[in-house]
Amino acid sequence: MPLLPYVPRKLAPLVPAERGGVKIIAVTVVFTALATTAVILRFVAAKLQRRALHMHDFLIMASWVFMAGYSSCAITGVMIGGSGSHLSRILTNPQFGKLTIVAGLKNFFATTFLWACATCLCKLSVLSLYKQLFPQRHFRHKIYVMMSVVAALWVGMVLTGLFICWPIGLNWDKSLEGHCGSTVAEEIAFPVVSLVVDGLVVALPAPIIWSLKLPAKKKFGISCLFGLGFM
Repeated sequence: MPLLPYVPRKLAPLVPAERGGVKIIAVTVVFTALATTAVILRFVAAKLQRRALHMHDFLIMASWVFMAGYSSCAITGVMIGGSGSHLSRILTNPQFGKLTIVAGLKNFFATTFLWACATCLCKLSVLSLYKQLFPQRHFRHKIYVMMSVVAALWVGMVLTGLFICWPIGLNWDKSLEGHCGSTVAEEIAFPVVSLVVDGLVVALPAPIIWSLKLPAKKKFGISCLFGLGFM
């Protein structure tokens, strides 16, 4: 049986970034650098203190890996998917057109899962740290409940992102036969729910902190420290 000739797949061309695209890249680079610095300092501090690494260290490292992937997709979305550019410019330019739109939609599809993994692993890391800092039995029960909530949110985001359009290729190829749910509702609902869960995680140790025999200013400072660390 003769071999079929290899036909190389055409790649999407590079899209010169407009002002919106430049902002996306700038914000992504700055916050990725800040997050990377924080993770590095975390492990440097652990080494200086000669302490063993704990589960929350590994969880935050895993979160950083997915965050780096998300950041890479955000930058790639600008470079080959036209993110931050006017849609009319992409559609009317014969150099870009459908190939660029498809590349951008595929990139966006990937970021759904990377964002879900990065945010939920970060939440689990904080909860794991709480479990180490606060050994009270009744508080650990609350931690396990919140871990279950985060795990449910994680599964929900992944499954919704995967099956909101069927077949999956319909996410970037609208010529396929199939159906899609409300992607707008998905993009609003999950970030809002995630933000609410963030607030619950930050507030979780507040009753213990404010029950300590310390001046109110110190209690407030410790509470802010936990909130800042989560951010």
